[in-house]
Amino acid sequence: MRLLDLTLLIQRRRRQASAQRKSAQKRFSHIALGLGATAGLLLAVGLLWAGITYAQLTTDLPSLDLLPELLDRQNGLLQQPTQLYDRSGETLLLTLENPGIPHTWLTIDPQQEESFSPIFVQSTIALNDPRFWQHPGFQWRSLTAPQPETLAEKLVNDLLLENEAPGLRRSLRMRLLAAQLVKRFGRAQVLEWYLNSAYY
Repeated sequence: MRLLDLTLLIQRRRRQASAQRKSAQKRFSHIALGLGATAGLLLAVGLLWAGITYAQLTTDLPSLDLLPELLDRQNGLLQQPTQLYDRSGETLLLTLENPGIPHTWLTIDPQQEESFSPIFVQSTIALNDPRFWQHPGFQWRSLTAPQPETLAEKLVNDLLLENEAPGLRRSLRMRLLAAQLVKRFGRAQVLEWYLNSAYY
């Protein structure tokens, strides 16, 4: 084989190898572009779904402003005796209260005269919500559990969501309200409200 033929053969093989590399790179770039577009579309659909789900969960969500009205120390609606009226709603028929046992509001501050025992407060936290001072009002591991597990969840469940049907929607709304409750009013206020409204 002559030197010229050998040189031409080597050049032809180099061109073929270069063309194959370019073809493979072109195919890879098309595949990568397709995968990127698919991932972007899935991300957009996921964000849209999350937004719609959040909007449905927060539609007609009870206001947290109702809790101070219910649990105010002096004038809270839950501090007042139960009153029964006739059908018209004008004539008072009966007031249910025990005059021998006055209803008092206790604080969690042991420095105040009328307060819960610190041992009672610690026991309640230890038994009902051991991570009360760490979590944001709910436990991530029980996000979809039907029953309330934290003190904030129990407060929201008993006072704001009592008329909602059980299910996943109620569970998620309860956790959302519990997180908002802790963020807005603080853990100490949630604990005091819980202790003064819980049935022992």
